[in-house]
Amino acid sequence: MAGLAVDISLVGDKRLERLLRILPATLQKKVVRQALRRASKPVLRHVRTLAASYHNPATPSQNCKLLSRGLKVRSIKRTRRYVGVKIVPPPREYLGIPAGSRWYWPAHMELGFEHESGTPVAARSYLRKGTHEMRAKWLRLMQTEIRRGLFREARKARA
Repeated sequence: MAGLAVDISLVGDKRLERLLRILPATLQKKVVRQALRRASKPVLRHVRTLAASYHNPATPSQNCKLLSRGLKVRSIKRTRRYVGVKIVPPPREYLGIPAGSRWYWPAHMELGFEHESGTPVAARSYLRKGTHEMRAKWLRLMQTEIRRGLFREARKARA
């Protein structure tokens, strides 16, 4: 019986942890990585709707639609200790922002900024708000996807 290579205590299901512990470390990471990607897709859809619905006269809605289409789920850099995913905004070139520009307007939307006149412009967070609103659903989806992955690997082992 292998030890637990991946900590899924965030999901909060002790039975899943016991089932996951049966697999070797490489398969544990594989199952959790696939579950993370699958569970993050609905969160990405929600974040995209928030980004597309953002409207500000300084940022035309066409740009927001472009931002929305450019959002992606990416795996974090693999290490021995971490497995994870993140939702990333598109690169400058995709949004038509010049390469030498100091400004990146998706960050201004997310964090807020100070206008040239000195008046602060409040943040209209699409990433933080979207991920926070979908947290409970994401945890339920993680449980489901990890369970599916465990059964999939068990079927492969039997065959």
